[in-house]
Amino acid sequence: MVREAAVLALGKMNELAPRSLLQQAMADKDTNVRQAAEKVLRGLADVALQHWQRQQCSSPDNASSSDVTNKPSIYEKQLPAIPSTTPRTDIVPAPAYPAHSHLLASLTKLAATARHASIVMLIVMLLGGVAFMLQPPLQAPAEINHIVEYAHYHDIGGKSSGVTWLNNTQFAWVDGNGTIQVANAVIKQSMAMYNTPARVLDLAWVGYSFYTAELQNGAVIIRKDNRQTIFSVPTSSQIPVATFSPNGHYIALALNETSAVTTISIWDTTTGHFLSSYTAQQGTITAIAWPTRGNTLASICASVDRDGQQIWKIEMWDMRTGRSSLTQEPTPYLSLPQRVVGLSWSPDDMRLAYTLADGVVHVHDRGTLIDGTYNTRSVSNSNWDGAIAWSPDGKYLASTDKNGEVQVWNVSGDNKDGQLVCTYMRHKTPVDAISWVPNAAIDRIVSTDISGNLFVWDVQDH
Repeated sequence: MVREAAVLALGKMNELAPRSLLQQAMADKDTNVRQAAEKVLRGLADVALQHWQRQQCSSPDNASSSDVTNKPSIYEKQLPAIPSTTPRTDIVPAPAYPAHSHLLASLTKLAATARHASIVMLIVMLLGGVAFMLQPPLQAPAEINHIVEYAHYHDIGGKSSGVTWLNNTQFAWVDGNGTIQVANAVIKQSMAMYNTPARVLDLAWVGYSFYTAELQNGAVIIRKDNRQTIFSVPTSSQIPVATFSPNGHYIALALNETSAVTTISIWDTTTGHFLSSYTAQQGTITAIAWPTRGNTLASICASVDRDGQQIWKIEMWDMRTGRSSLTQEPTPYLSLPQRVVGLSWSPDDMRLAYTLADGVVHVHDRGTLIDGTYNTRSVSNSNWDGAIAWSPDGKYLASTDKNGEVQVWNVSGDNKDGQLVCTYMRHKTPVDAISWVPNAAIDRIVSTDISGNLFVWDVQDH
């Protein structure tokens, strides 16, 4: 009861409440403490959501927009979890925490007699007590696969898209029904922001607003918060590719029209201004990878050679000039005999990682022009959806295979380079998206599969 009162007292700090302590309280062995922490975190999430709504209502371009068709409908729901029929080996039980009852009991008595003017001092003292009482977050020892799982969401609409992190605990995605969902990895609940009847190609979060790239009525449309159309590009294609830059300020479009030259164009997301374009190798663009900070964009192109054999090409080009960056190669592209199922730049933009259909992970170094390989225990070449993503510090690489497993590799270049850190095995169908939280101090991942399952989990490497 004492620890529960301490956690509830933290909630009185509102937006200043230390979320790290509240997240630690979510792992407490006492049910009342966990419920108190969940209540406080839910309240903080509601405050953030209300702030988002107020900003939308007060935004000048929203107030004056003439194409407002739908207002965001917001509701809260608990998403069902998939029941587990086998013993879990990737979850570590919460450690036992000391009670420290004498310290917090005295703080509780002090809270009962304190006047309004002394509340601030009381909260400072409570922070010290809670910090001492709650141990660091759960850490899985090496023998238990280095994994801590936080949450599971199931999208009944099927395949999701556009997974993007809003902060260290909240992320958004588009479900199979075209609804923008926002979830908290700690309190394990989601909220539906709004729905669009179009097919959403990608999602970005820019300045407290959602931007979507949608395919609807013969055009790729870029919209803000489902209220304002930024720009649209007519197309007869049903397989266009649209990918937002990491900060969401730009978007790359490949329309993939059969009667036109294969072109990738770059646009400003917020203004709709056309910036540049690149004429790719003739074929179909299947994926585009943005650099973190640099100017070199990478893309995958599938085509058929003169002998009727299908080939895949990875191209790298400078967005400022529209010219290939592979000037030292015999050809202006990397030619591959297998389907490329994932593509991702490292945080320093010097290494390009990609996965082939046989499951082997390749890392192309732009400086040395050497390809390193991981997961040499390859599988037979087959048609499956996949993904690959770097950790924010560039030391780890998460890749998928056709069985739905997510493997995390050490690619730091030190004596552990090439080691398999862990394998996440909760997905039962191929994983088509992986996203690391954009904070090098937290190894948190959200992964989604083609059946609509989203899992949030941490990697603890010792």
